[in-house]
Amino acid sequence: MYAAEACPVDSVITYDQNDTCVYKHIYEYDSFGNLILDEEWKISTDSVLTGTIKKVLKYNSSNKLILEEKLYWSQESHDWLGNGSTRTIYDYDNNGNTILLEAYNLESGHWNANYKNEYQFNNTNKQILYIRYQGDGEKWVPLTKTEADYDIYNNQILDRYWSSYDVALNSWVGKYWRSYVFDAKKQKIESIEYVWDNGGWKGVKYNYGYDDRGNLIHTLYFSSYDEIIH
Repeated sequence: MYAAEACPVDSVITYDQNDTCVYKHIYEYDSFGNLILDEEWKISTDSVLTGTIKKVLKYNSSNKLILEEKLYWSQESHDWLGNGSTRTIYDYDNNGNTILLEAYNLESGHWNANYKNEYQFNNTNKQILYIRYQGDGEKWVPLTKTEADYDIYNNQILDRYWSSYDVALNSWVGKYWRSYVFDAKKQKIESIEYVWDNGGWKGVKYNYGYDDRGNLIHTLYFSSYDEIIH
């Protein structure tokens, strides 16, 4: 393999055991030195170049990746629009946390939605929301949703999971919901465990007591906790 001595490298040519050129890579970079293009070409014995794979990358002002494309050469149209090509889009909040990931597949010249993830974070960068979507042509169909929350001591006080989305009713279908209360010593003093019941949440409740040394000394269980939330 031979490459120019300049840095960053802008091209690489690969040779086989007979010292014949077989592949050529072409690279481009932005003004910050981020790789924005990586093209691979196959070189035939008569020196004809045929594309194999091309990577296109874009970054935001914080040098965070916002676009990544992996494009395959189409033998039919002789361009970078081959089936199986992928496109991924990213977005970030002000703290640099990923809040969006959208993935697409290229089929017959059209970008079809594959999957999407959405995220939210609190002011201490803890994830509090995660929603998964499945692609349907050019549309996004919700799949699952996970919610979390934290108290001022960073104890998790909410863990709620929605296992599916009812398109006909335009509403989420729950799976489980756990909520917690902690005291100033970070001891769990209450928990409620909800289950999905006939379109709403129905829960059972636990209270916990501790001695002066922090040992758990009693648990109260309310099996018929009568709060139902729709």
